[in-house]
Amino acid sequence: MDGDHICMYSIDFFIGDVHGRSDLLAKLLAFLQRHARMRDAHPRYTFLGDLVDRGPDSRGCMEMAFRMIERNPGSVLLLGNHEQMLLDAIQTDGKSDLSGSWGMNGGMATINSYMGNNDYKAMFRAFETRYAHHREMIENASLFVEREGLLAVHAGVDPSTDFEKQDVHTLSWIREPFLDNVDVTARPVIHGHTIVGKLPVVTENRISMDTGVCEHGRLSACIVDPETWEISFAQASRQGTRYVEPTRLDRGFGTLLDEPRRIFDRSYVAASRVNASEAKASASSSSKLNSRVPEASQPHL
Repeated sequence: MDGDHICMYSIDFFIGDVHGRSDLLAKLLAFLQRHARMRDAHPRYTFLGDLVDRGPDSRGCMEMAFRMIERNPGSVLLLGNHEQMLLDAIQTDGKSDLSGSWGMNGGMATINSYMGNNDYKAMFRAFETRYAHHREMIENASLFVEREGLLAVHAGVDPSTDFEKQDVHTLSWIREPFLDNVDVTARPVIHGHTIVGKLPVVTENRISMDTGVCEHGRLSACIVDPETWEISFAQASRQGTRYVEPTRLDRGFGTLLDEPRRIFDRSYVAASRVNASEAKASASSSSKLNSRVPEASQPHL
């Protein structure tokens, strides 16, 4: 067996919004690969969406993500709102309202990255030929993925609606209704989309990974190790790549870092979901008895 190296388990890497910064993505991926090798683990990558737009090299970021997903079984790209806008622009030949929003929100940088100019129609044609694999990757991007007890999505979830009923717009665009939800019984979510500062933020029910790669020059990853029950963080910047401590935002219930079994203990995770469902059903029943209908939350665009 000397020639056969068998990785005993998978270690999960969740990568925040990249936005065209291939320089930082390359540094971060190299760092994470070394981390996995040191632990004799198989790396499994979850790109939390928004690989493209704003930064100078969306094409390079897409290619790196494609290769990581191809080479590492179980790795996925989640659909970010920027991938959604890009795909809409390609499918409508740039004629939809959403295409216009894409162009004004970093899309022109993506076109320039692919073509070296602003010829968007040429880029759309290139996505049918030379870069067809990039188009297929975003067409096949997942809306969510479950890792251990973590639910990974791009933007977040609507706490007022059953998860099974939530659509692509909610999962890719939501902000305040999700971010402002304080609930220690909620399913833990890891996400990007909303810049939370220069460091990742951890609360009692979420891990927020968008650290403003274009605004602050920092690209972050969350490392979830089921073997050691360790949750750690790495960050790439112009100065290099290193482990960092996240911001622990205690809203009265501690944080997920204080109670890792909420993520790693399968029996506890299963029991928590049952209890949360029962509590929600009880609250719903009480609401109906009192004839009170909560106002629906609307995603912030």
